[in-house]
Amino acid sequence: MAANNIEGMNDDRNARRRRRDFDTNESTSSNSINSTQRPRHHHDGEYPQTLSNGERVTIIPDWMPVMFKPPPQMFLRNNEEEVAAYIFMGSNIFDNQEILVSTDTGKMVGDRRTLKTIMPTRYLSNEVISLVACKLTHLSSLHPDYANCWFLPPQFSELALSYKKTPIEVSQDFRYTFMGYVDNIKKIFIPINDGGHHWILVVIDLDDENIWLLDSIFIEDMLMDRTFYVDSSFKCPVISDFSVTEPEGLSRNLTSYNDCGVQVSKWMMECVCNDNYESIQVNAEIRMRLALDLVLDRYNQKFDEVVNVACQQITN
Repeated sequence: MAANNIEGMNDDRNARRRRRDFDTNESTSSNSINSTQRPRHHHDGEYPQTLSNGERVTIIPDWMPVMFKPPPQMFLRNNEEEVAAYIFMGSNIFDNQEILVSTDTGKMVGDRRTLKTIMPTRYLSNEVISLVACKLTHLSSLHPDYANCWFLPPQFSELALSYKKTPIEVSQDFRYTFMGYVDNIKKIFIPINDGGHHWILVVIDLDDENIWLLDSIFIEDMLMDRTFYVDSSFKCPVISDFSVTEPEGLSRNLTSYNDCGVQVSKWMMECVCNDNYESIQVNAEIRMRLALDLVLDRYNQKFDEVVNVACQQITN
């Protein structure tokens, strides 16, 4: 009995140490999914060991049936390689229906099957985009730049475009989870799934009165509801008067690689404080970083559980 208690205490202590180490690294990063900060190695506290060609020394054995491994030159934070292997392990090893992400925001969850749609060449699922919206909404309560934005899940545009509910009815489904007051809002991010074949993002810039290529009249009617405002004298934005802009030089999506969903996720994450939509690129490293950031974040209630199990299963 005493031995079991000691093991339990050690497990709790290790979980707290891993959480503290990750939070320390996370707090010094830009919360960007393509952050270039050099993180510590997950075992010895140093930078990841590298070979002469710049590739990282992997801890994932060649024989392990991991379907998507971190690219060799990708820098990883504490325990991220173990977690990557745990996420993308073959379905004959770990259950595809195991929940790896659980959020308070919208009570949304993501299982292993959902996260595997982030793998190269796969079409990103609605659930992944929803988790991105949950992650960014959680971040808006911690970071002032994100607090000035609404990050709406794809279910919003599905309801809006179905015309089954009025703008006010739709807003009631999302306002207390993904929305706030309009007075200080600068941008509204609206991901749209075009018939299950393509992802589109509409960004409504309230400061610049510009729409970066939904139905703008629908949003306008919703924002006319005065309960969305703290200041009763605040002028309601007339979105139908905004100009519509499609940025030039956007990275053209390669249909065979189904990059559009990942690109939409990156636009939502990267373009909060800027309009550099043209600079967004998608590759294997970006996909891996997206998966890891969705799992290894404070909004995920299964953070500690996933890290502990991943370290036990992959490295032991």
